[in-house]
Amino acid sequence: MEKYKEDNLINLLFGNAFLRVPINEAAITTVGGAIIVVDSINDAHRFIELFEKLGIAQMCEELPITSGKFYNFEAAIHIFRQSDDKEALLKYLETRECYPVIVVIGIVPEFLEGYGYIFRFRNEKVDNLAWYRDFREWIVNHVPLVMEEIKRSKTSSYAEVNEVESPSLYAFALATSQVWKSFMLSESVPENEAREWQESLLLWTVKALRNRDRFTGIYQVAEAVKDMLYKYIDENECYVIAIDEFDEYVYSAIMNNRVILFDDEFYWIPNTLLEKICAPLLKVVTFEHVKRELMEEGVLSCGNGKKKSYTTKKLFTIGNDKTSVRPRLIKIKREAMVTDEGLSIEEYLRIKGGKEHA
Repeated sequence: MEKYKEDNLINLLFGNAFLRVPINEAAITTVGGAIIVVDSINDAHRFIELFEKLGIAQMCEELPITSGKFYNFEAAIHIFRQSDDKEALLKYLETRECYPVIVVIGIVPEFLEGYGYIFRFRNEKVDNLAWYRDFREWIVNHVPLVMEEIKRSKTSSYAEVNEVESPSLYAFALATSQVWKSFMLSESVPENEAREWQESLLLWTVKALRNRDRFTGIYQVAEAVKDMLYKYIDENECYVIAIDEFDEYVYSAIMNNRVILFDDEFYWIPNTLLEKICAPLLKVVTFEHVKRELMEEGVLSCGNGKKKSYTTKKLFTIGNDKTSVRPRLIKIKREAMVTDEGLSIEEYLRIKGGKEHA
C-alpha cells in the first residue's frame, strides 16, 4: 500500500490538530474538536496510544486543562466518565489552547451533540509513522505556503458542496485536505492521485457529518447494544437456543447467564447477561438508562411484564415431573439485532462454527 493511503480518520484528525492554529488565523473557525466513539475501554486506550505515537497528542486525565500542559498543535484526549462535570466538558470542547478530543464508549451523551466532529474508531491503524513526521516538518518549514493553501481552500471548487451538514466543520476539513494535498505534491505524488486522495477524504468527511445522528440519542443505544452483543459472544461462552428446545440444561444455562433464547419475533436474554454485554456502555450511562431507551425505541418489549426492571416472566416446564419455572427475561426484537450483513445471532454463530446450541 502506498505510504500516503492511510486511514481517512487518522489523516483528518492529525491534520486538524496540527493545523488548528493556522486554519483559525485564516478565519475558518468552528466550535469544538472531535468526539470519538469506541466499543470498549481497550479501544479508547488504543486510540490514545496511536495518536501519542504520532507525536501530536497527550491524554487529559482531569478537567479543566492545566494551563501550559499542551502545545497548541496537540490533541488533548479525554475519556468520558459519568462523573465528569458537564460544564467542564463543554468548556473543554471550546478550548483554544489545543485540539480537544473526547472519547466516549458506545454512545454520545446528548449534551455533547453539536460540539465538533463525531467519528467511530474501530480498526484504524498507522503503517507509516515517518509519513506523518515528514508532514509535520514540511508544515513547519513552509508556513507561508501553508497559509496560502488554507486561504485557497475557501475558493476551491470543493467548497461548493451543497447540503453538507455543519458547513464550518466541512470548511475546516477542506482546509486540512488542501494542505495535505500540497504536501503530497511536494513528495512527488502524481497530481491526479493527490486530487483523488483529497476527494476521497472529503467524501468520507461529508458522509461522516451526515451520519452524526447515528452516534447520538436513542438510535445509537440500540446500535451500541447490538455491537457489544456480537463482541461479547465472540469473546465469551454464550449460546443461542430456540425457545421450544428449553429443558433443564437450558434453564441451568440461563441461571448462569450463558444462553440467549429466541423465537420468531424476539431474543430472550437474562437480565444479568444483558448487563454483562452492555458493560462497556455502563461507563457512559446507567443500565437502567440503556433499558429505558431500548424500550422507548420499541427494541425492548415488556408486554405485560415488569416495567420497573424491563423484564418479562416466561413460563416453562422442565424434567420428567414437568416442574414449572418462570425465569425473568428481557425481550429484544430480533430485527434490531440483525448484523449489517443481514445475519441473525444464530446465523452469525453458525457461520463462525460456534455455539448455536448448548
